[in-house]
Amino acid sequence: MWEHSHREFLPNLRLMRRLMERDVTPSLSPLKRGGVREATSPDVVTIPFYYDPVDLETYLYGHRGRPTSFINLSYEQMHFACGRGYILPDGEFAQRHMLHCAWGPRYFNHLVRHGVPAENIRVTGHPRFDLYAKDTLSEAMALSREELAGAFGLDPHKPWLLIPYNFNMAYLTPKQVQALVSRRYALTPEFIEGFARAKDRFTAFNDALCGALDGVEVILRVHPAGYESEEIYRALSARRPNLHLISAWDISHWIKQAAGVMVWNSTTAMEALVAGVPVFSFEPEPLSERFDYDLNRIITTVRAERDALDLISALARGDAARVARDLEPNWELFEEWYQYRDGQSDQRLAAVVVEAAEGGAEIPWRRYTSPLKTTRAWWRARKRLQRLTLLDRVSGESSRELARTLDLTPLRDLLR
Repeated sequence: MWEHSHREFLPNLRLMRRLMERDVTPSLSPLKRGGVREATSPDVVTIPFYYDPVDLETYLYGHRGRPTSFINLSYEQMHFACGRGYILPDGEFAQRHMLHCAWGPRYFNHLVRHGVPAENIRVTGHPRFDLYAKDTLSEAMALSREELAGAFGLDPHKPWLLIPYNFNMAYLTPKQVQALVSRRYALTPEFIEGFARAKDRFTAFNDALCGALDGVEVILRVHPAGYESEEIYRALSARRPNLHLISAWDISHWIKQAAGVMVWNSTTAMEALVAGVPVFSFEPEPLSERFDYDLNRIITTVRAERDALDLISALARGDAARVARDLEPNWELFEEWYQYRDGQSDQRLAAVVVEAAEGGAEIPWRRYTSPLKTTRAWWRARKRLQRLTLLDRVSGESSRELARTLDLTPLRDLLR
């Protein structure tokens, strides 16, 4: 199942191909259009995330077929420490009846400390990293520089700077904050305000950058899974002809064609590292230190606008020596979070799917009937009982006929 096409669709296509090579019949289903239906009755379901029983009710409520294995792909593993209580999966179902994929040992250890048994965790690597491997599938899907330039009004002869925006927390409403806090995301006013201040300073710098380096095409990509939208920055784009708001296509196409990538805290930076594209973080508001975020420790992080502008100028000039000297990442910490960058994560994930399908995971997979669904069935039974009482006043024969057709199975399930 996939949630956001920009993030999960291409890796899922790769996984589907690997599964077909192993005689497994795959299918894709959008997560937010009804959950797992009992009519499909799959042997294995992969889901992009699982946080707590709320997700069980929301996305897996419809499944009552034969026992199914559930695999949590955990697409949000790199996180601020205050989000750990929300991101790590809670509840008996997550800990006993689900396999979890870790990209590397750091998240594996977080899961174990959180109560997930080690035997229910598989280290697979990040499936998106496979998009940068040199194989026929990745190459066949890649758009050329000329195709991208022609479709979006870019100059293919100028250097391209990719800037992913990820300031979602700055746009949270009080209701959204309350909902996240209720699910153990330790949001505080200073955390949210830090996002807002960083967004303002980062955006102002981008405006100045486009004016200072008019020979660089700047691609601002708003997070396609977030609360902010391109419209918020439309006025900025109108002022600067070399600033392009583009969220179309998978971001891997843009990374491959960029001379460099500048982020605030986007995990796109990790994909750029794997792709061999120079990347750094401009962090005018030092939230990563205050709230414990390893991404800004893995890549070079600068806080002065002058330093960021110097690095971008070096990228635009193609100054490889300067870039290599200043942008050396912390590969040891990278590999703690992301163990593999060998283009084989889809093979490892396919092996996990086959293991689950064959019952080799030794987890007591079970049929699942949503308590909410059972409760609704009970209320329907209760209404029929009320009708029975009403009819009994009119005709004993009619009430006995209704009683013979009444199914009390949901009521028995609820009581049990």
